[in-house]
Parts: sequence; structure tokens; C-alpha cells
Amino acid sequence: MPASWLAAAGIGGNLLTGIMGSNAAGTASGQEVGALQQGLGTVQNMYGTTQGNFQPYMAAGTNALGGLQSLLGLTPGGPGAAATLASMPGYQFTLGQGMSAINDGASAQGMVQSGNTLRALQQFGQGLAGTTYGNYVNQLGNMSNAGLSATGTLGALSGNASSTMAQLLSGIGAARAAGTVGSSNALAGGITGALNTVGSMPWGNGTNNGTDGMPPWGY
Repeated sequence: MPASWLAAAGIGGNLLTGIMGSNAAGTASGQEVGALQQGLGTVQNMYGTTQGNFQPYMAAGTNALGGLQSLLGLTPGGPGAAATLASMPGYQFTLGQGMSAINDGASAQGMVQSGNTLRALQQFGQGLAGTTYGNYVNQLGNMSNAGLSATGTLGALSGNASSTMAQLLSGIGAARAAGTVGSSNALAGGITGALNTVGSMPWGNGTNNGTDGMPPWGY
């Protein structure tokens, strides 16, 4: 077989191998990037869902904190404890029922306006106000703490999600860089192999129109 044929076959084979290797490196890089991007999207969606799930608890905690501040007189222009208790339907109902019971009992004994009756009414009203106030403060405090806990938990999850997303983004960059380097190396290898084939052929064998040491197409 003429040397020119062997040279063409060797050169073509090396170049084809380089091109195929370059394409394979690009394909593998693209697949890896796609998988990492899919993972990134999953993390983002999961965090968004989690944030939405925590939002009602954080909002309730914020509202409870505002109510607690108002109840304790910490909000300028707020209604204060007395007005807040007076506006609570449960408190008003219990107060009315209790006073009616005391008055009915006193009326049956003809002691509606007696000192004992008035004292009983006062003690009942004060006791109910104190109990209702304390319970309401505790309820607001518990709800505010629940909101604070939800905020802290979401903050920790946010940190974890950010770390994971940063790793995925770094992986995407590395995969793209690896694909570029791998593609370039494959092409470079194909070209080097082709040049080595040219250099290793016995060009000085009389098949190149009498010009020894040169490929048939010359330089």
C-alpha cells in the first residue's frame, strides 16, 4: 500500500478519534451539568415550599408579639390591658354570668345591696380579670415563642439550603470546566497523533516523486 494511503488513514484515524473524544467529553459534561442543575432546582423548590409552610407560624408569632406589647402597655397609643379585656367576648360572658349568679343568690336572701354582696361581686370581678389577663399573656407569649422558633428553624434550613446550592453551583462550574478541558485535550491528542503519524512514515522510499524524506504533498 502506498505510503500516502497509510498516512491518510493514520492521520484521519487520529483526527477522528480526537473529534469523537472531544464530543464525548462535551456530552458527559453537559449531562453532569444537567443533573446538577436539576438538583439545584429541587433544593430551591424544597426551600420555597418549606418557607411557605413556616410563614403562617412566623406571622402568627409577629402578631402575638404585637398583642403582648400592647397588653403590657409597651405600644404608644395602644388600648392597654383594661380595654383589651373588656373587648374579649369570653371574658364579658363569664363576668356577666358570675355576677348574675351572685346577685341571684343575694336576692333570694334579700341581701342584694349588702356589703357582703358588693364585696363578693368585687372579688369575683378582680379574680376573673386577673385570671383572664394571666391566661391571655401566657397564650400570647406561647404563640410569640412558636413564631420565634419557626423563624430560627427556617433560618437554619436557609443556611443548609444555601450551602447545598453553593456546592451544586460549584459543581456545575467544575463540570463545565472539565468538559472544556477534556474536549480540548481530546482534540489536542488527535492532532498530536496525526502529526506523529506524519513523522513516523517512511517518506523516502521513492513513492513521492523522488523527493526523499518528505510527504508526497511536500511542505
